[in-house]
Amino acid sequence: MKNDKLIEVLSFTLPFANEMANVLTTSKHPWFKSLYKPCIEPFLIDDTIKIKKENLCNRKYIFNKMIVDLIALLGINMLIAKNAIKYGFSKAVVAGFMIIFLSFIFPNMFLHKILHFLEKRFKIKSSYGIMFAGFIVIGILVFIAYILENMIQKYFSDKHD
Repeated sequence: MKNDKLIEVLSFTLPFANEMANVLTTSKHPWFKSLYKPCIEPFLIDDTIKIKKENLCNRKYIFNKMIVDLIALLGINMLIAKNAIKYGFSKAVVAGFMIIFLSFIFPNMFLHKILHFLEKRFKIKSSYGIMFAGFIVIGILVFIAYILENMIQKYFSDKHD
């Protein structure tokens, strides 16, 4: 695979790393139970609030999240840089907003709701079924990102670059 193709693939898949990790953790498969675990920082809790110890962040949870988020941010930077080099600054900024919306904002607002709906609608019981449904949703988002980036390249004017 040539470097251009590798960068193309990575610039569309890496921004979704945190959502992929989220799906794997949500599946409750034993291998991934603490990959991207939602947790509460202990310093935010006072003595009057009772929280289960497993819901508190520990170093492992924080480290895992940092690595996964770093990979996702690297992918977003890669997509913006690729677009800036190939198509100019303005198109890169628009493509950056698009990938941030599709890989971060939209999934943070709706991914768990969509997975919950699919789980109930199709009576998904296994962790593999949840992973499959989650990766289908993420795949659709990656495909939409690819289509939108092509539209940005084709239709967005870059007269000032």
